[in-house]
Amino acid sequence: MKKILFILAFCCLFVGAAMAGEPQKVTLKEVGPNKVKVVKIVRNFLDIELKDAFNLVNDVPAVITENASVEQAEELRLALEAEGAVVEVEPAVKAEPEAVQQE
Repeated sequence: MKKILFILAFCCLFVGAAMAGEPQKVTLKEVGPNKVKVVKIVRNFLDIELKDAFNLVNDVPAVITENASVEQAEELRLALEAEGAVVEVEPAVKAEPEAVQQE
């Protein structure tokens, strides 16, 4: 049993270390009861106008950012969840470069 726990812990550390440098995508799934505070958090994080932040929060589910660091994504998630919002954080999908066809 101890060996299994050790292996699981090692795998979690390995995956966490591998993901540490990857950009994170933060998606607002639900606003929750404190819409005004959620708008304020989004506005401050993105450094955008109040109207733009309000429109973004009204269009849930909405991607807040697609290239946040792990620390930024976690900080944003915690701030939004503290106000009752539902947030999803996942690794950003890297766009594959299109192959150039030569004729």
